[in-house]
Amino acid sequence: MNKTHPVLSNALLALLATLAIPGPMASAGAERSTVNPLQSLSEVQHLAPTPTTRVIRGWKTLSGTKVLFVETHGLPLLDVAVSFAAGSRYDGEQPGLAAMALSLLNEGSEGKDVDTILSAFDSLGLKIGNGIDRDHGGYFTLRSLSDETIRTPALQLLSEVLSKPSFTRDAIRRVKSEILDRQMRQDAAFDTWVNHRFQPPLYPRHPYAQPLYGTRESIGKITTDQLRDFHNKAYSAGNAIIVLVGDLSLEQAQSISVKLSDALPKGPALPPTANPRPEDSLVGTTHIERSSTLVHLDFAQIAAPRNHPDYVALYVASLIFGGGFDSRLMKVLREQHGVTYSAEAQLKNWQARGPFHINLSTPPEYREAVIRRVKRMFEQLLKDGPTEQELQNIKLSLRGDMALNGASNADILQALLVIARHDLPLSLTDYAEQAQQLTREMIKAALNAHFDANSWVVTSTGPSVAQQALPDLQVQGPTCLPHALPPG
Repeated sequence: MNKTHPVLSNALLALLATLAIPGPMASAGAERSTVNPLQSLSEVQHLAPTPTTRVIRGWKTLSGTKVLFVETHGLPLLDVAVSFAAGSRYDGEQPGLAAMALSLLNEGSEGKDVDTILSAFDSLGLKIGNGIDRDHGGYFTLRSLSDETIRTPALQLLSEVLSKPSFTRDAIRRVKSEILDRQMRQDAAFDTWVNHRFQPPLYPRHPYAQPLYGTRESIGKITTDQLRDFHNKAYSAGNAIIVLVGDLSLEQAQSISVKLSDALPKGPALPPTANPRPEDSLVGTTHIERSSTLVHLDFAQIAAPRNHPDYVALYVASLIFGGGFDSRLMKVLREQHGVTYSAEAQLKNWQARGPFHINLSTPPEYREAVIRRVKRMFEQLLKDGPTEQELQNIKLSLRGDMALNGASNADILQALLVIARHDLPLSLTDYAEQAQQLTREMIKAALNAHFDANSWVVTSTGPSVAQQALPDLQVQGPTCLPHALPPG
């Protein structure tokens, strides 16, 4: 069967397109050069990395808000993100407090109910969104036309939503009901259940163990005063990050950032969370009995924070181990044994030491054999490191990523948020450039500095059945999978 690495293929196509024609997002005043078309994909292997020319400008407002800005003039658009260090790790004794505070920002502002706010956003043709994780409880995005007659009222609305939330009794009642409903839906899905509700074995003594959306008991006890206090403290100017990307001048971006910052409650940044200790993790396998077709497996260890010097090496290792169809997990578990439809390794970029996860689903009769096989495979990676071919394949893929970075405002916005949150170098391609310098020995050293073959926290959920050895397929390909069903 012909195999393709989806990340690699898309990156190569993007690289070819970028080299062949100048994109519409090119910086104003940049010269357009004529490039001879490539004759074959093999030529890409010999191309030098081409870092983006986007200039990142950064400053702090007098109120203490960190700001990053990239100027683009290809389209008359403005993308804004405002992020607060206000995630579930700040819940304290009231799990779900951060999630409720965020949800209340969707319930209208002082003097304007939610319908009035939404109608105003719709009338301006805006695209808005928000989210929460363990580190960042207020994560708001807004896309607007850059024309002053549109962006000015749009940003005013955003300021009101962030700084003057409604804490009415009806709003709090609705939010509590919505969060309890979300908890029930997450309990029905293994991946979100493990991610949001089952962290204690990995983080038994750390705030990261808090359930993201609290518990039924804790949500019921949260008071209006607690929500107001949390908002004043966590949604303060000193605890905020503002990211601006789009059709603005530097002076316009500075003016916008000051207005957004000044509208927020005054206050300092919240203190960072201490790093969890890997030795506190409850190593071993926890099985949760559930009625399902497949057994879902999650392997986890505590990794490095995003700003650690070893993070890029660990990220590359995660791609090699479980980053696509050409990864080790897929070649062994899918192609050789046919016991999974997909398997993924992910390195989380949390503020403190986040998790390294391996996730997959398998028929229940292979649960124990798959657990043993994955552990042996990772032990081999620790012992030998990646092969030279594996490393070169990932480097080639990341060269394509360097061509993609800066292709859209939305991509730049997300990259800037990571840079600002983790105090990284002001470069959209820094991680890819670092990856080009990695050697097998460097990746092996990083893996062994942060992981241990015998320190897995494994969670499985599904039915308990008699166990079997892994099958060994004679013919490769997804059509040979005997039991593993596609997701959904």
